[in-house]
Amino acid sequence: MPVVALDDTAGDVHGEGLIVHLTAGEFAVFELLWRRFPSAVPASIILDVLERASNSDGLSSSSVRVRIWALRRKLAALAVEIETVFGFGYRLKGKEAAQCSPKARSDG
Repeated sequence: MPVVALDDTAGDVHGEGLIVHLTAGEFAVFELLWRRFPSAVPASIILDVLERASNSDGLSSSSVRVRIWALRRKLAALAVEIETVFGFGYRLKGKEAAQCSPKARSDG
């Protein structure tokens, strides 16, 4: 399985020679799921993260579902899956998540 790296300066995810560009909200959600792996993250916490990333109050639970849907589509190219934990929230699934590294940036 490929190693996936997060680039927090650009908000990108790198893996298998690919770069997946994420919005600020998508990156914040992915980073949260990665940091909590293998645990599931409650949808309410993901909603809080989305509100902070977008500087917007009043987002709904459908905002979480839409963001997770978008992340799943974008991360499919990297073989990274997000699993739904029904009635609770979401978590990264599989060995790929365990192989994520926090940053992939050069300091030069």
